[in-house]
Amino acid sequence: MSAPDRDIEVWPENAKTVEVFCRMATQWNRGAMNGKITGMRYEALPIVMRFAGVSRADWANVFTGVQVMERAALECI
Repeated sequence: MSAPDRDIEVWPENAKTVEVFCRMATQWNRGAMNGKITGMRYEALPIVMRFAGVSRADWANVFTGVQVMERAALECI
């Protein structure tokens, strides 16, 4: 996946979620038989959230937002 070729506006309340989603760009699973992308590797998410500076209290909200973005991305892929 590559970065968009245009700027997008991100509301402040979604900034950490977007940052975490972008940092997870290398954490996509591929099916063994067909190579199709099936979703993100959630085991990497806590590490990414810590490095992104997400407070532990916000982990659930950021995780939910990442899942929403993941589903949207899978529809596009």
